[in-house]
Amino acid sequence: GRLLFLLFLSFIEGSTKERLLFVQSLWRHGERAGNKGDSLHDKTLFKYGIGELTEAGINNTYNVGRWLRNRYVDRQQFLSPIMDPKELYIQSVDVSRCLMSAESVGQGMFNADGRYAPLPVAVHSRPKETDWMLAFKWSNCDGLGREFSRLCSDYPLISTLDDYSKYEVQSFRCSNASLNATFFTTAERYQLIEPLIALDLAGAKLPEWYTQELRKEAREVSDQSLRFQLGLGEFHNKRILRFSTGLLIETLQKELLHKWNCMKNNQFDLHCAAIHPIKFRAFSTQDFVINSLLETLGEEARSIALAPFDSPQYNALILIELWDFEGTPKVKVLYRPDAFKEEATVITHLVRGCSKEYCSLDLFDSCCREIRTSNPKEECDNR
Repeated sequence: GRLLFLLFLSFIEGSTKERLLFVQSLWRHGERAGNKGDSLHDKTLFKYGIGELTEAGINNTYNVGRWLRNRYVDRQQFLSPIMDPKELYIQSVDVSRCLMSAESVGQGMFNADGRYAPLPVAVHSRPKETDWMLAFKWSNCDGLGREFSRLCSDYPLISTLDDYSKYEVQSFRCSNASLNATFFTTAERYQLIEPLIALDLAGAKLPEWYTQELRKEAREVSDQSLRFQLGLGEFHNKRILRFSTGLLIETLQKELLHKWNCMKNNQFDLHCAAIHPIKFRAFSTQDFVINSLLETLGEEARSIALAPFDSPQYNALILIELWDFEGTPKVKVLYRPDAFKEEATVITHLVRGCSKEYCSLDLFDSCCREIRTSNPKEECDNR
């Protein structure tokens, strides 16, 4: 009789423990070659070409997958140890380094049985022309152009900025990033920063004139320009964030609510059929998405998560977990800054409106309503 009683108590305790239901994961691609500055392009280090992953980038991104496996397969036993395609939905922006990163993460998570042939992992994508969630149209948003013109009278018509590098140069000028600079004071020199940083991170031989002081200056100038362009930090701008990140945060938060409602009611009808089996929803993306999403969640969340840097490093990872606490849905948000840190840092308490390690789903859903939008294209086109 006592044994049955103890088993009953054990059952009751086990049934009331918190339970992980759903994970949203967003990562920045791995280390890559610079996008420009062909004269600085080192083909021995960057053999896959300008803008593409390096060997280190591929290997480190694979290790992100191993880390995710350790967390969600080995330790939490949340995902099946042998890949179940129905449990996963991995989506990537249509940029080759992000598509390759998505594949590398998937390989790291599930290619654990020593198979000779690589395990194929499904990665979903859509053309950049129609992807307003992960591939924001910087040169095709009149509303954004009007906002930039309001902030900086020198900003040209948005339609003339048909190349992303023109955005970067204009943001450099409007952010006044050159005021405290000694070398990177012109648009021509500013455009050297990106390939120099890529070479530096890859351990390449750098020009002798690129001293430690100029390394620091390059980072500061680049970061300030980017904060202006994305509406971050001292340039915090909800309208810019709404254009660039509004559909993503709308999607993330609606998915959490949808998943909870379907699981709570144990529904398997057509309304819930697509999301019911999915446990792990992933997005392979770029630094500006990670940067803007952190700022959207909370300015403090961004500044503390990124410290001591000001921009997401390669393989930066955001995790948003949906938990069931005895019938109450709660959200936990974590940040891992790169492919090397052993543990992710909890940043839920830094999300706007949240104060603890776990935030109620209702509070989390209300954090970003001023930035959420279901149709950024329509808002871009509105005059």
